[in-house]
Amino acid sequence: MSIASITAACRLELHDCPDFVIEAEMPRVAREICEHTGIWSDDLDEITLVDGTTLYDLTLPDTAGLVRVCSLRDPDNLETEVTGLSWRYDEVNQQLFVSETGRSGDTGVVPRVCLYPLTAAAIPECIHTECSQAMEYGTLYRLFLRPKLPWSDGERAAYYGNLYRSEWARKKIKLLRGSRTGSLSVTPRVFA
Repeated sequence: MSIASITAACRLELHDCPDFVIEAEMPRVAREICEHTGIWSDDLDEITLVDGTTLYDLTLPDTAGLVRVCSLRDPDNLETEVTGLSWRYDEVNQQLFVSETGRSGDTGVVPRVCLYPLTAAAIPECIHTECSQAMEYGTLYRLFLRPKLPWSDGERAAYYGNLYRSEWARKKIKLLRGSRTGSLSVTPRVFA
């Protein structure tokens, strides 16, 4: 579903709401979906870890914000996660902190990050195709929730809010399960 089709679907419920208001709400909804599901992940440019340096700036696309750094990947094989490094992302200073332990010499890593779009036009195809129903329900929920507007309606906001949360929860479960079928179980680790 495209932005235009989600706007048209929302317009059926929000009779007096202008299209630009509907479209302005979509990046906020897409951000929530990205934060809850991690559906939009991408690899950033390679960073060369240098001995004696622990802080590194990440270069993000102009149209995206950062939800979280998911992992550090091997630049020669992006399917392989780099092990032996202790790292964390400092959200306040927007820098990646990599400790000195486990490093020998200069090493390259590729940060895999979860992103969110900054504008409606920047919403990636993965969200349009995988989360179009959640986008519609989330937009309706947030717009019905606004007070003192011709389309405000607390009951409909609650209804669409429940549908919205159900949709992104279902998407998160699907992403976590991958292509596995059947029930999932957790095996506790034995601590010695």
